[in-house]
Amino acid sequence: MSNRAPRASRELAAAREKVERACALLLSPSPEALDQCAPLVEAAVAVVAACREALEPPVEPGAAAEGRRLQAQVRRAWCLLEAAAAYQNNWAKRLATLTAGYNRRGEPAAVASSSRMSLRG
Repeated sequence: MSNRAPRASRELAAAREKVERACALLLSPSPEALDQCAPLVEAAVAVVAACREALEPPVEPGAAAEGRRLQAQVRRAWCLLEAAAAYQNNWAKRLATLTAGYNRRGEPAAVASSSRMSLRG
C-alpha cells in the first residue's frame, strides 16, 4: 500500500472536522454563521477533490472509514441547511401575509426582498 492512503485518511479527517464545525455553526443559524460556514465547506470540498486519486480502488480501510464519517457529516450539514431554508421560506410567507396580504389565488403575496451579492476578484 502506498503512502497516499494514510495521508488521504488524515486529510479526510481534517475535511470532516471542517464540516463538523460548519454543522455546529448551523445549529444556531445567523447571517454571520452562514458566512463562516461557506469557507469551511469550500475547504472541505477542496480536500476531498485533492484526495480523489487516493480514494480509487483499492482503498485503504482507514481512508474508507474516514470517508464514511465525512459522508455522514455532509448529510448532517445538508439536513441543517434544508431546515434553515425551510425556516426562512416559512418566515418569508408569514411576512408576505402580514405585509402584503394575499393574492387572487389566496396565497401570500410576494414581498420585495433585498438581495445579497458576492463578488470575487
